[in-house]
Amino acid sequence: LQVVPPAQRDSVAIGDQSIRRRVEWAVREDPRLIDSQIRVESVTRGVVVLGGRAETQSDLLRAMRRAREVEGVYRVASVIDLDAI
Repeated sequence: LQVVPPAQRDSVAIGDQSIRRRVEWAVREDPRLIDSQIRVESVTRGVVVLGGRAETQSDLLRAMRRAREVEGVYRVASVIDLDAI
C-alpha cells in the first residue's frame, strides 16, 4: 500500500487512466488476441493487473508481454483464467 499525497492524486489518476487505455489498445490490436477475453482489471501507479480468460498459455503470456511494452507500466500481474483444453 502506498499513500499518495492529495496534491499528486490527480496526476497519478490521469497517468493510470492513460496507461489503462494504452494497455487495452495494445491487447485489443494484437491480431493473435483479437478474440480473447483478456481485459485490464486495474492500473495503480503503473502496476497493471490483467484478468479475464485466455484460451492458451501462449495468449496469456502474449497479453502480459504486450502490457509490459506500454510506456509507464512498471509491473504486470495476472489473474487471467486459463481455459482447460
